[in-house]
Amino acid sequence: MVGLCAATLSPEPVPDDQIVIAQLDGPVPLRLGEDRGSRDAGRSDLTREAEAAAAQVRADAARAAEEQRMRQQAATKAANAPGSTVAAIPVEPPGGTPQQNRELGRSMTLAYGWDAGQFGCLDSLWVSESNWLTTAENPSSGAYGIPQSLPASKMASAGGDWATNPATQIAWGLGYIDDVYGTPCSAWSFKQANNWY
Repeated sequence: MVGLCAATLSPEPVPDDQIVIAQLDGPVPLRLGEDRGSRDAGRSDLTREAEAAAAQVRADAARAAEEQRMRQQAATKAANAPGSTVAAIPVEPPGGTPQQNRELGRSMTLAYGWDAGQFGCLDSLWVSESNWLTTAENPSSGAYGIPQSLPASKMASAGGDWATNPATQIAWGLGYIDDVYGTPCSAWSFKQANNWY
């Protein structure tokens, strides 16, 4: 027989007459799946939040890309006008600068449910792979983008704008790391040992 004591938690001591003892015959059943189910349910909530954040980031990036395209078009038109002395305005690389993409990656990593330490590993990994350039391409393998997807077209599962949108590339890369390695730090450890991930 096993005796279990159940009492209400309170800052005050519980009088002996309020403590309930239950007698059970046989072993107490263990429910091993409950903790994992709770964790998975919480993970699903985090995944939905990360997907929503990624969708918002993709929309913002698309809007910024369109604004940049319009600025570039206006600058080109002004520079090519007869008698113009206006120089073309330099534009950012597709998808933004590496620093902008890195900051986007930080916010998406935290929204995905990983902490700042995991982002540190992700940063090390993707600096070594692409230096956070959206259009980085490995000339020998054809790996492409911030996460260096091989083949590059695999990123289409995250969005049709995968070739130039950092949010789409990052969302795909986070999902890949989660599925294959579990965490960015595990992926970074693997990369350090094998020179690929």
